[in-house]
Amino acid sequence: TCASVYAGLIAAAKLASAFGKGKLYETFYKYAQEVKEATITHLYDKSVNRFLTRLSCESNTNTCELDKTIDSSIYGIWHFGML
Repeated sequence: TCASVYAGLIAAAKLASAFGKGKLYETFYKYAQEVKEATITHLYDKSVNRFLTRLSCESNTNTCELDKTIDSSIYGIWHFGML
């Protein structure tokens, strides 16, 4: 999901650039980079040397459940050009 959002923001940035909307390009590109950085920061697990499938957090307890299941969603990180 994060990778597809990243790809959508990059596509929006490219469209904005093509139509001469430099300010919109900067905004979309900035948010794409924020999604990328957050994905790397919060979803990469060094203990297994790969990205997690999901991170589920409870706001009232400040605890998070890490889903280390290997599935095809991890492919999106490469497929959508995030990394």
